[in-house]
Amino acid sequence: MLTEKSGQYGDTRDFEVTVDGRSIMTALISTTIFQEITSPFWTCEIKMMDFNNNILLMPIRPGAAIVIKIKTETPTETDGMKIFNFTLSGIPKREMKNHQHIEYTLHGISTSMIKNIGTRICKCYRGKPTTTVAKNFVEEYIGGEVDVSPTSVIVVNGVVANLSPFTLAMQMSKASVFDNTADYLFFQRDEMKWELKRMEDMYKDGPMLTVRVRPQQVRDDAGNLSEDFGTMLSSYFFMHYDVISNMLGGLYSSTVVQFDWVTKAWSSKSFAYGDDCGEDKAMKSWKNGALESANNNIFFYPSDEKAWDGKHIHDYAKKWGPSRKSSLQKLQQDRLFLQLPGGIAAWKYLGKRIDVEIPSEQDWCDDIIYDEQLKGHYLVTAVAHDVGKGSHSTKVEMIKKRHAKPMDAPCPGYNGG
Repeated sequence: MLTEKSGQYGDTRDFEVTVDGRSIMTALISTTIFQEITSPFWTCEIKMMDFNNNILLMPIRPGAAIVIKIKTETPTETDGMKIFNFTLSGIPKREMKNHQHIEYTLHGISTSMIKNIGTRICKCYRGKPTTTVAKNFVEEYIGGEVDVSPTSVIVVNGVVANLSPFTLAMQMSKASVFDNTADYLFFQRDEMKWELKRMEDMYKDGPMLTVRVRPQQVRDDAGNLSEDFGTMLSSYFFMHYDVISNMLGGLYSSTVVQFDWVTKAWSSKSFAYGDDCGEDKAMKSWKNGALESANNNIFFYPSDEKAWDGKHIHDYAKKWGPSRKSSLQKLQQDRLFLQLPGGIAAWKYLGKRIDVEIPSEQDWCDDIIYDEQLKGHYLVTAVAHDVGKGSHSTKVEMIKKRHAKPMDAPCPGYNGG
């Protein structure tokens, strides 16, 4: 085990990686742990240098147990200790540097995903909300706990034919609706714990912390930090939008078409941005009506209530289909990528709201300190922990579901330039 006393913020205090109970710290280059809000499992990549053919000598086997222990201990709210458990799922890269030096990457996946792949469900369900179906089958076949909030209003009958628990949960989450919005996301929260929650609710929940752009390592005369170093942005960048992808993906508008096998009748329903969320509609950032053509995205689902002696998720397609497409596309809008000093408590950020103070960069209006549109609420959609023997940084991806204020000219009289 490597034990270090932190000399710089973001350094690790305790860091240990084992494969089947054997330490690989002498060969370790770096470890990266990935969490995503659209995934029911976490992954890791471990880069190693090898002078002794450890793959065969240890040996490093397919399916080996990977345990990663990380502890950071500095005066910041992002500190803590966490043990991650993975199963070795592959060695995607092995590169010879010279005749005695090989570098390779181990890929790990949450142990629950291995059990999921090896499990198939053959059962029926009747008169259950879609969120309840997802929760019950994951907890029965995988174990652990699924936190659902709130319960979907879509109640269905159906047959599960050789689906894995996670596949079924993802299928049910896409058809789950509350308050006319199909924005449920199913993701791993912790070891053997998952959440099935609405994007809008997560976006509105109280902030877990506030991050800001400030000069780093600023201290008073006594040597104390002026602000929490762990919440200072060391770098950030935005990826805003792709109009073509948004049109084709159904962000701005879509049309669902259905054919009823019983009545032999066709029907359709058109959707425009914000029909499922008035707050989003009020803050939409475009004025070009051509972006909202009902022909942007046309999709089809059959309807046959007689086949299931009640309604199947496809029979509700008009309720969840268009909203679901728009909601998923919102995950690709105004994405903020930032890097924070390493604090392992950041594993808790996934699916949480973080408030961000972004400088306005508007010299024309020197009384506007923060960006009027891009400041404020963000939802964390991905976290990556980059850990080395002497350093630790946290990379966070967040989305701004809607702007803080409409995109009108913030400074009267500004003419560009």
